[in-house]
Amino acid sequence: MSPVVDRLAELRRHLDHLREICPRVTSAEMLRRDLSLHNDVLFSLLTVCQLVIDLAGELSARRGLRFESYTDAVRGLAAFPEIPESLVRQLTPLPGFRNVLIHEYMDLDFGRVLQALDHLPTALARIQPSSRSCLQSKGGLPSDVIKGRREAQVCSGRFGVEPIGSGRPSSRASA
Repeated sequence: MSPVVDRLAELRRHLDHLREICPRVTSAEMLRRDLSLHNDVLFSLLTVCQLVIDLAGELSARRGLRFESYTDAVRGLAAFPEIPESLVRQLTPLPGFRNVLIHEYMDLDFGRVLQALDHLPTALARIQPSSRSCLQSKGGLPSDVIKGRREAQVCSGRFGVEPIGSGRPSSRASA
C-alpha cells in the first residue's frame, strides 16, 4: 500500500477507537482520575494529530508544494481543490494541539481535550475521502468525497456537537 492509504487506515482505526471510548469520558475530572482512560484518549488524539500532519506533508510533497512547519503543511491542503477550505480551517489547529499533548502534559487543559473529543471525529470523517480524491482526480468531487460528507453529518448528529472552529463550546462538562 501507499503511505497515504496506510495512514488513512490508521486514522480510521484511531477515530473508531475514540468514538468507542468517548461515552466513557463524561468530564475532565474523569480524565484526571482514570489513568488508563487518560492514556487511551491522549494517545489516540496524539496519533490522530500526527497522522493528519503526515498526510498533509505527503500530499503536499506529491504535488511539489513546500512547507516549513507542521502547521504550514496542514495549511497547504488549501491548495487542493478536492479538500474543502472549511476542512482545512478545522485541521489547522491540530499541529499546535499535538505540541500541547506532547510538551504540556503536566499542565494539560482537559477542557481542550474534551473539546477535541467532541469535534475531531466530525472534522476528520471528512479528511479520508478528501485525501483519497487528491490521489485520484484533479476534477470534480468523486462519490467517495460526497459519501465522506454524509459520514461527517452522521457523526456530528451522533456526537451532538459542532465542528472545530464553530465557536460553540464543548457539550461536555469541563469540571
